[in-house]
Amino acid sequence: MLVLSRKKSESIMIGSQIEVQVLRVKGNVVKLGVKAPDHVKILRGEVSPFDVTFEISLDEFSEESKPDAGTPIPTNMLSNNSLGNSSHEGAA
Repeated sequence: MLVLSRKKSESIMIGSQIEVQVLRVKGNVVKLGVKAPDHVKILRGEVSPFDVTFEISLDEFSEESKPDAGTPIPTNMLSNNSLGNSSHEGAA
């Protein structure tokens, strides 16, 4: 893990397209701003990638296990491939 010190209004660059800037420091709370391309998903560290909305094809289920329309699909019925995870998701 890279550890950096930054003051208010200072920033760091991740690659050439992602900028993280310190907007405010108040007590033990730091407010950060993140500039990134639209296709980059940014999640807070406490949010699981499984908490985000995703689409799944019902073709992945057998007729017996296929849920009715409008029925939530339990996450234990999903494979990792159906989540469309990429290497940077889940990082915050």
